Order: sequence, then C-alpha cells, then structure tokens
Amino acid sequence: MTSFFSGFVIFMILGYMSQHSNLPISEVATQGPGLVFVVYPEAIATLPGATFWALIFFLMLLTLGLDSSFGGSEAILTALSDEFQWLRRHRELFVAMLFTVYFVVGLASCAQFNIVFGLVAYQPLKYDDYEYPWPANFIGWCVALSSILCIPGFAIFGMLTTPGTFKEVRKQWLTIRRDKKTLDEFLSFFLSF
Repeated sequence: MTSFFSGFVIFMILGYMSQHSNLPISEVATQGPGLVFVVYPEAIATLPGATFWALIFFLMLLTLGLDSSFGGSEAILTALSDEFQWLRRHRELFVAMLFTVYFVVGLASCAQFNIVFGLVAYQPLKYDDYEYPWPANFIGWCVALSSILCIPGFAIFGMLTTPGTFKEVRKQWLTIRRDKKTLDEFLSFFLSF
C-alpha cells in the first residue's frame, strides 16, 4: 500500500517538474538513486513549505525501506519455518538470530571493511557521464584524510612524547585504564533521568 501511494507522489512530482521546466517527463526523469536524491529534492525545494514537504518525503523513504526490509524478512522466516518444523516452535529465537545476522552483516557497511573495500575498488568520481578532474578527486581525498589521519597521528605523537622505554610506553598505551570517579559520574548522570 505504501508503494502504491508513493507512486502517486513520484509521478505527481515528475509532472510538476515537467510543467515547471517545460521539458517532457522523459527528460526530467532519471533512473537509480539520482531520481530520489537529486531530482525530488530539487522539485520539493520549489514547493511552498519546502521544509515540511522534504521532511515528509524523506520520512516516506524511511518507511518504504523499513517496510521492504520487514517484508523480505517475513518471507525468509516463513519459508524456513515451513521447511523446518522445529523453527516454528522457537520462532522468537529464530527471529532474534536472523536479525542478529542482519546486524552483523550491516556492520560491514558501517565499519572499517567499507573503507578498505572503497580503497580497493576505487574509481574516480563521476556524475552521469561527467568525470571529475583529478584536482577535485585530490581535494576530496585531502578532506577525507584530514579527519582520518588525526587518530593515528595523535597516537604516534602521544607515544613519542610519553617518557619511558618503548616497552613501557607500549604497555601504558595498550592498557585499559578504569577511572572509577569518571565512571561513577557518567553512570550517575544517566541514572538521574
């Protein structure tokens, strides 16, 4: 049902943009993520109350994603429960295990694996058929590395300026310090709510 209503919204926006720019719909519409993240925000920005409509539009995208995720999960759960009867008796445990697998697989998109994959499969930045020149890519890498290199840079600086032998410094930096006072203050702050 959500997809049905979103179809109305999408084609109304395309019609509005076509009318507003005096172009046929075939030239206004693009495929893929460009349609959602480039064309629609541009169309919504021209509407009165653009902030409200943008909020509603991206809330709709969120609910569409969640709806699709739960629908796909239910298909997997039903198919496996029909095949293996013992899963039906422990449905709650099976659902918890399935979503734990989803969580672990999703971590690959959020953790360092994504960074490593991006470096290995790197391609120059493109938008449609336009490939950005190398200075644009270089500036992008500089901006990205400016925040990433602060972490190992601070660690190296701290290890070099800490007094003691290399073995003592390494032990000091790799040992977890438990500051009871800070931990108590942290816990009392959150427990006060």
